[in-house]
Amino acid sequence: MHPVVSKASRLILAGDVASAEQALVKIAEDEGDGALVAVLEEIPAKDLVSILREYDSGKESVVNLLVTPDQFARAVVLEAKFGEKTHDILQGMINSVIYARPDEAEAYLARLVETPEGCSTLGDYFEAHLEAFFCFALHGTFTPETFPDIPENSTLLHVLIRQLAEADFFPFEDEEGGEKLLKRAEIADSNWMETAWVLRYEVAEGFGPVFHTLHLRILKRIEAAAVAALNQAQRVTKPEGDDGEESAI
Repeated sequence: MHPVVSKASRLILAGDVASAEQALVKIAEDEGDGALVAVLEEIPAKDLVSILREYDSGKESVVNLLVTPDQFARAVVLEAKFGEKTHDILQGMINSVIYARPDEAEAYLARLVETPEGCSTLGDYFEAHLEAFFCFALHGTFTPETFPDIPENSTLLHVLIRQLAEADFFPFEDEEGGEKLLKRAEIADSNWMETAWVLRYEVAEGFGPVFHTLHLRILKRIEAAAVAALNQAQRVTKPEGDDGEESAI
């Protein structure tokens, strides 16, 4: 084991992630990029994700430039262990790696969806953009020119879910060679929209599982909301003083 591996682990455990990153960068400077790639293979995934979490599209380092798809996938699925209420850090971390070399984004996403919990992790990544993601899945564009009429007390996402339930097939599952309504260059934002495009058209075997992951999450939430609404209605209509027990009379 390279001495920097244990040194980086100690620094991360002490909360000094910046110094751990600097120690790794120095390996590349002193011994070359190949040496750093080998060292990254020895670093525990939990330590690597601690370093990668410090990156976003505004911060680039030799570490996120050289991390391999396998190393990236092993580390990124551990992000959920940090218990963040939002997934902003996850999104920035993924973007900082896969768009360090945009032409290789496919390889990183392909490896991630093959990893246990990888599809769930990408579900978290797209969590804040469900309506646009489902629009893209069902209609091939993030902002269709015409939307169906949205009933009162409903949302576009509910309408899209109903459209999906009424369809005989998932539209994106048989589109090899089909016309793309959007070109990658039109939405090349090095962010979630470009990731969705790459996933759908270049990692087709991964788009379906991620879509199904999000679909199931939404159905569970709709069901939970319906149960909560029913319980609330029952509490409102329950006769005053009725504690649910049979009368003593």
